[in-house]
Amino acid sequence: MRFFPGFIFLVAISLQAAPMMRVIRVAGPSTIIVERNGVPSEVQLSGIEVTDPQKSLAYLTWTVGSSWVMVEDGRVYRSPDALLINDDLVRKGFARSTSPTLVYTTPAVYLGDLNPERAPKPQPPRAKAASPSPARPKIQRTRATRARRR
Repeated sequence: MRFFPGFIFLVAISLQAAPMMRVIRVAGPSTIIVERNGVPSEVQLSGIEVTDPQKSLAYLTWTVGSSWVMVEDGRVYRSPDALLINDDLVRKGFARSTSPTLVYTTPAVYLGDLNPERAPKPQPPRAKAASPSPARPKIQRTRATRARRR
């Protein structure tokens, strides 16, 4: 009876632990191949639609090329910083989110949205800072002063 709470604790920890998988290679702009229990498995990134395949492929190769990841329903988290690769592709502009809960906006201004009346007003020129104090006048030393210094 005294081991029962410890047993429950260990079971709870083991159920919450997510398996980490090693990325073998990047197969496409939204597909990675991971090693799961010694068997290569293909993982399709979920919740995104790739808009720039070349940059997406380069980004995936650079970020998760041979690192450890955790996969949950197609969402790929990089280890050890837990970066959600799916969302980062959307943030970088290489993919579009298909999930209604994840909506990212870019700070880009499109020609149809350009409104010259809303443009920031030019700032008036700044007043110049006060000039520093004039240089110290040079003190002329006599021969006697120079001789004492030696």
